[in-house]
Amino acid sequence: MSASASGVSRLRRWLDDDEHPNWRRPGPSRRQMRNDVVLALVLAIAGFASLVLMSSYGLVAAGGPVSLPEYVVAAVSPLTLVVRRRFPLSTLIASSAVFVPLFYTSFSVSLSVVFQASYFAAIYTTVAWAAHRRATWITLLVITIIFTSWLGITWAASPEVLEDLQSNLAESAGPINPVVAYAIYATLLNLAYLCGAAAFGRGAWRAALRRDRLEHQARTIRDQAQRLARNAVVEERLRLARDLHDSIGHHFTGVGLQAGGARRILAASDDGTEVRLSPAQAGLVRESMAAIETSTREGIGELQTVLRLLRDPDEVETVAGGPNGTTKSIQDLPDLVAGFERMGLSARLSVSDRDRAHLDNLSESLSTVYHHGVYRMVEESLTNVLKHSDANEAQVHLSVNEETEELLVDVVEHGKPVSHVDQGVVPSTGSGLRGMQERASVLGGRVESTSLFPWPGWRTKLVLPLPTDQHSPRKDTV
Repeated sequence: MSASASGVSRLRRWLDDDEHPNWRRPGPSRRQMRNDVVLALVLAIAGFASLVLMSSYGLVAAGGPVSLPEYVVAAVSPLTLVVRRRFPLSTLIASSAVFVPLFYTSFSVSLSVVFQASYFAAIYTTVAWAAHRRATWITLLVITIIFTSWLGITWAASPEVLEDLQSNLAESAGPINPVVAYAIYATLLNLAYLCGAAAFGRGAWRAALRRDRLEHQARTIRDQAQRLARNAVVEERLRLARDLHDSIGHHFTGVGLQAGGARRILAASDDGTEVRLSPAQAGLVRESMAAIETSTREGIGELQTVLRLLRDPDEVETVAGGPNGTTKSIQDLPDLVAGFERMGLSARLSVSDRDRAHLDNLSESLSTVYHHGVYRMVEESLTNVLKHSDANEAQVHLSVNEETEELLVDVVEHGKPVSHVDQGVVPSTGSGLRGMQERASVLGGRVESTSLFPWPGWRTKLVLPLPTDQHSPRKDTV
């Protein structure tokens, strides 16, 4: 890149904004447009009044009496500011086009404070509000060159002006020629006027950019907060749905199976007039009723725990496995397996002595969420065996892969699939497996469900990383 191109690039970054080169300031509000109308009317009245006062105390007497057109021009010229924020470039061009001829036709009006303030406002507004930044700065540069050249040409081509300056400044005592000094002074004054208006406008434009960026950031933060709040609600709903499905669903599945078994025993013992049960059949019915009673009591307890959370969010620790609640952990898996034994599924839990010792050492470092998640996923796997398979046995095997620092849980059964009608349970919706996948995902692991080869049979495998300080599951989402 050449030095000139680099200089132009740096100038453009200074004039506008390097990070937001294409930003356009939003248009004026209705209130701002009303304010522009009021400002233009006030300046029009002030322009007329100032010219009346100037002519009355003789400030413009040297040029002769003020004519009616001059009064009209003094009142009308500020009215271009009515649309200064809607059409800033057009307002500046119109004001500039009026300035030069006005200098010759109505010198007193062109030098009035009101006209100078109106032109200053036009320059300021153009820099502060114009959408096309390159056109804005080019227009200002052209105006600056024109005004500077016009002043030089006026002095050089008008001997009367030079004679007036020399006669008026004849008694000056400075070291510089009076005409040269006045030319430098007038040029610098006009440049300061133009550049000052542009600098104030640039400051207003950059302030508007900062406000717009801050508002955008505030909107982004609000949107993110709302999105996080919605996600939190969804996650909470999913967690409650998983807990209700895994715990309450498990208990009611057992109730349905036990009740169906008792019903079939009673139907087989019914001769049309009375039901005659053998001691063995009576024992099976009693066992089924006892299992139904136990499962119902436990299900109600699980339901009360979830309802307690819904009433009081502070109970989240209890439901998710807090120290004061009825927590479920990996150490409770033997009781879980025994419960399935009572439902007619001969489940076996196996874990090697080495892996058991490893889990015992890790037990206190594993979060309650981790314990709770593993328990619920094993529970759902065994419930699926009861609901969807004719298997009478299932194996649950726990192991620890020390190389990958993962807990492996295998739930295997060798039955054939059965329909929900044959089992006397409600049809599956797939929410159980989906819930297991969600739990595993929260813990950073995965669930693999595959058919066995040789068939028949089904394996559900849980692969869960053992939490460390760098990897810990979210506390209240499992």
